[in-house]
Amino acid sequence: MGFDLDDLFPCLEVLSTVAAGMFVGGALYINLVEHPARMTITDTKSCHKEWKESFDRAKVLQSRLALVSIVSGAGAYYCNPKKGLPFLVGGGLVATIFPYTLFILKPNSIDPIYDEEITSKKSESVVRETIDKWNSYHMVRSLITLPVFAGYVMYLASGHKKFW
Repeated sequence: MGFDLDDLFPCLEVLSTVAAGMFVGGALYINLVEHPARMTITDTKSCHKEWKESFDRAKVLQSRLALVSIVSGAGAYYCNPKKGLPFLVGGGLVATIFPYTLFILKPNSIDPIYDEEITSKKSESVVRETIDKWNSYHMVRSLITLPVFAGYVMYLASGHKKFW
């Protein structure tokens, strides 16, 4: 009894789809529900504390979901290059989240307010504006992964027929 890539392929494409779906669901929840609720906190120190605690928890979950989607998408392509190509492309798009976060989001909206000692020296309006700016930058990650997830679902629902 040998290891069969054809048997592994459907597991990897479903895993990549589920991970991408969970990622985009979490990202959209943050943008559309959590952030607006956070911004109603009138005390800026409390608002910042909630943002930081939420950020620290979400970054672990979201980065792992992205990695699972990327690796399983590449694995699906390895198992079946013809049927797995959309998962390789989708995984490549999801992978862009990491450099985007490192080079755009982090220096512009995370680093300026992540350290509480630095934040305590800034005006309340700057802290709130930076938290709000963070949400705008974060929305890019939602906009990258939503079409990837939708594309995966459409591709699976089509029975692996090309749709682009």
